[in-house]
Amino acid sequence: MDREQKYFYITINFSPDYSKTFMHTENDIYTNVLTGEQFRKRLLYDFGWGQEPGFERIPSLAFYELIELVENSVVTTEKSRLFEKRSREDLRHNDVSQSNLFGAISVIMQDHVEELIDFLAGNLNFSTNILTS
Repeated sequence: MDREQKYFYITINFSPDYSKTFMHTENDIYTNVLTGEQFRKRLLYDFGWGQEPGFERIPSLAFYELIELVENSVVTTEKSRLFEKRSREDLRHNDVSQSNLFGAISVIMQDHVEELIDFLAGNLNFSTNILTS
C-alpha cells in the first residue's frame, strides 16, 4: 500500500466540490477524471454536523490496511499552518494524509466494528467479552 496514494476524497463542511473531479459511471461508482481510478461514493466522517459525502477508492482496503493508514497519517493542525511556511508538496501531503485518516476511520467505524473491537482488545489485553457485554 502506498501511503502517498489518496484512497479517500472527503469534504469538510461539505467543501470542496468534487463534481469536476469525478464522473459518474454506474450506480454508486465514479471515475476520477484526472487519474482514471474508480471510487465508490459514500458517506464518510461526521465532524459534528452530519456525515460528510466522499469517495472511497475501489477496491476497498482491508481492515489492517485501514489501520495502517490511521497509524501513519500525519495531519498538521490549523494553528501550526498559520505559523509555518508550507510548500505545495507539504500541503498536498497533508491533504492526502487528512483524507486518508478520516476516510479510514469512517470505514473502520462503519464496516469493521467487530474487527476493531478484537484489535483494541488484543492491543489492550482485554477480553472481548468485557467490550461486548
